Amino acid sequence: MRVASLITFGASARFLRVGDGKLEQETSTTDIRKPQLDLRSYEYAVLDNGIKVVTVADPTATSVGFGCAVTAGSYDDPRDVPGLAHFLEHMVFLGSKKYPTDGGFDKFLAMHDGSSNAYTDKEKTVYFNGVNNEGFEGALDQFAQFFKSPLLDEKFADKEVNAVDSEHKKNIPNHYWATWRLVSSLADPKNPMSKFGTGDINTLKKDLEARNGSLIGELRQFHTKYYCPSRMHVSIIGNYTSDHLMQLAKHHFADISNQGCSVRPAYTGPPAFNANNTHKFLRYGTDGQPFLWLLFPLPNCFGHYKAQVGKYINYIFNYYGQGSLMASLKQEHGLINSLNIRPEITSASSHLWVALQLTEKGSSDPDNVLTKLFQFLNAVRVKGVDEKLYDSLAQMAEVNFDWSEPNTNPMSDASHLAAGLVAYDPKDLLSGTSIISEKDPKLLQSVLDAIRPHNMIAAFAHQSHRGSPDLDQQEEHYQTKYSIETIPEAKLQAWETAKDSSVFPPPALEYVPTDTALTAGAAKGEEPEQVGPSDDGVWWIGNKVMPVPKGIVQIQLRIPKEMVSAKTSAYARLHSVLVSDTLEQDVDGFLNCGLSYAFGFGGDSFTVSFSGYNQHLQKIVDMVVPRLKDPHFSSAQFTRAVTKIRDSLNDVSSDQAYQHALERLSALEDEVSFPRTELATALVSVTEADFRAYLHQVFAKLHATSLVSGNILKSRAPQFQHKVMELLGAKSLPIDDAASSRVLKPTAEVTEVRVHNPAKSDTNSATIDVFHFGVVPMARRVELQLLGMMLGEKAYYVLRTQMQLGYVVSGSVVPHGNTMELRVLVQGTKMGPDQVDNAITSFLGNFSTTLRAMPESEFESWKKSLRTRLDVPTKTLGQEASSKWAQISSHWHCFDFKQQQIQAVDALTSKPADLASILDEAVKPGNARRKVAVKLFADSLSLAPADIPAGETTPVVLGDISSTVKSTTAAGGLNYYPSAMDCKA
Repeated sequence: MRVASLITFGASARFLRVGDGKLEQETSTTDIRKPQLDLRSYEYAVLDNGIKVVTVADPTATSVGFGCAVTAGSYDDPRDVPGLAHFLEHMVFLGSKKYPTDGGFDKFLAMHDGSSNAYTDKEKTVYFNGVNNEGFEGALDQFAQFFKSPLLDEKFADKEVNAVDSEHKKNIPNHYWATWRLVSSLADPKNPMSKFGTGDINTLKKDLEARNGSLIGELRQFHTKYYCPSRMHVSIIGNYTSDHLMQLAKHHFADISNQGCSVRPAYTGPPAFNANNTHKFLRYGTDGQPFLWLLFPLPNCFGHYKAQVGKYINYIFNYYGQGSLMASLKQEHGLINSLNIRPEITSASSHLWVALQLTEKGSSDPDNVLTKLFQFLNAVRVKGVDEKLYDSLAQMAEVNFDWSEPNTNPMSDASHLAAGLVAYDPKDLLSGTSIISEKDPKLLQSVLDAIRPHNMIAAFAHQSHRGSPDLDQQEEHYQTKYSIETIPEAKLQAWETAKDSSVFPPPALEYVPTDTALTAGAAKGEEPEQVGPSDDGVWWIGNKVMPVPKGIVQIQLRIPKEMVSAKTSAYARLHSVLVSDTLEQDVDGFLNCGLSYAFGFGGDSFTVSFSGYNQHLQKIVDMVVPRLKDPHFSSAQFTRAVTKIRDSLNDVSSDQAYQHALERLSALEDEVSFPRTELATALVSVTEADFRAYLHQVFAKLHATSLVSGNILKSRAPQFQHKVMELLGAKSLPIDDAASSRVLKPTAEVTEVRVHNPAKSDTNSATIDVFHFGVVPMARRVELQLLGMMLGEKAYYVLRTQMQLGYVVSGSVVPHGNTMELRVLVQGTKMGPDQVDNAITSFLGNFSTTLRAMPESEFESWKKSLRTRLDVPTKTLGQEASSKWAQISSHWHCFDFKQQQIQAVDALTSKPADLASILDEAVKPGNARRKVAVKLFADSLSLAPADIPAGETTPVVLGDISSTVKSTTAAGGLNYYPSAMDCKA
């Protein structure tokens, strides 16, 4: 079949082709609007069978990305089988008629430095993959079978139902998921927004079995109906000519039959919300911080992306200048800690979510929060659309788009492009998410008119509501107990007419860049240049990789060794919040115009950074730096900041089980890391005088180092660091006296942390097994990286897909500081941590056996994949600054680290059996093994140790981690690895 020329952009592209179709040189023009820094060539076509295809010829790509978006999602689920679209997303990965091996696709990708992912949205399901050039065509052929002839085998159904159910159980403790589902359940039952999209074991198994239904029958019917050409959108990105990529798309996808297939029809059903199910107020309990959620149904915005009404709405809500909503709610009245909004637009419903995290004062009177909110919104609505503001947002969007640096991850690009084909006209494929190309004041005004009390659903979550007998209703899938009432008309009318002359609509953007001249040169050679005396530690790159009118300034300020403590870390966190809170109103104009700053603490050092368009970069530097030493806070701001941090530290409901386990692992293994309980304790009685004493002490002596990158002259590089040190009044601290983060060097063969999941309502447990390799030479480092690549794919397949131990599963060899560790992580409800630990041990033993039997040809493929992964060039300013800063801030200065790794791979003579021996030494019982296990038990499980398997070593068991536990353990012989890096091959 031929590629139809119904619509084709970029037809004037000219390529010099080499034998395998790769790009040797390209000069092209294209009708798809793209940023001026984007050197890629785009082609769009519709195959004869109706599949829409975009190909991207990228002369800089070292790997390939490809994906497909199908316009079928949870809104298309049968009413009596919620979660079917999501379940199908899982099942298509488990073999096809042409490639029937379960897990074969993932293994093939992993062997060729690739991976896959997918997500099910409301009206689409998106699959996206990455792979090296060697595996490209083989992977693309396997991927095409997802849509041609997936097995959808009954024997895999129960396992994947359990996987979906585990995914749902993972979400149940999450306040955001539960709230979204609760409010969505109020939608008109005939509108698809009311559907439960994730699915669980009840909707996909038990309910079907009760009515003698066939899950596989439903699944195959769904696939036949929706996974067909008129609903498919394919993207392919790689270092090949557009013609070659389009021919591959034709070869692999053009033979899919389009018989009986139709595009998604326009939605003609009832709206999700109307006068009968709005102006409602819900109350429900939470284990976390208090929130007030608001939903406003909007006029139909579907298909009106060119107007970007969401960009305008987002700005008016989040602007922090004089008279703003944020200044009123947060600064002046102390009612909220944060505000987030999210417009959500589908064919069946357009609505605006508003989430307000409340302070104690705000949670005591949510009606007052709403009064202040509507005082501002009424003023905005009365004034109407501000054309000047709309114009300035459009100008800023143009600048941001024109100077945006291209996505350097082909797999990620494949996802965005495939999804973009669903949402945008082809010519707007890249710009549709950001450019305001057709302002629509009338539509925007109708949206503003809809954000009003009579058109609102409010949901108030507070700890005091838990267990209340007034919560007389329960949402089916998240089991959220709640009460619901109609808001009295008198209250609605009061909000409708609320006024306050101190709040008013925001002005137009002030700092839209107008000077984008490129003035800086670039450092010579691969290394950054050190500017000035070596003791100053000032480094400069310039506009080295991709010339852009932006700069990045990164400054590290290391504290003295003797100051490292939980108290310092807690006060530093308070410091960071106070700087942010007191600067919010002053810097807001810069933040809305492409500039940013960050100030934080990492246990051993502060980091302050600035980035953005260099025309106004110095202005934000001058504004922020003096506040680091003196944040200018009021007593009320101090009290709110302390309360905010303590509440955040004490809120264990917002993290998943594996995150709590990782926190404990870090607290044990990282010398300068401390558990949240100690940080919270340090702030229990802190006073303003305590904090000011800390400010004086912590800045007395600092070791400074910095990196200046981008469009900033080399002669200006030293002034940033010097100004910071001068304004802080800090004396220079020798590097030998400065703190540094070191990694635990265990002395016991097995060290074990056993603790309950602090989120009592979460039924998930988590297990992390860590095996230490220590500081290793470069040759061993690449051997371990190779081992980790092979291990990762197998761990996921065995522990997650075959054994169904949980939805969150990973296995890899990772760098930890200057050391290397093998980590296996499992979160789930099927087994307790002791049983999971035994399963991990068994898996690692079996993997060693598999490794010894690996064919040489397969091993060589893995080695090639590792080399491809390492040999990816930096392409953007951010990437270049990040890679160099990692070496500068650590004081390793291994600027040729990547080249050294590649040389080590090229010189590698190891065989599979050699890697198996390395693995055995690390994980099997013996004097050489150094294992750290963190076992986080669901609250219903006992912490009592299980029987130790025969031949296994009795562990040194620790309780929950604290400074006392660490120091006591250290007194018994626990040590830390030296912080130096061995970075020569």
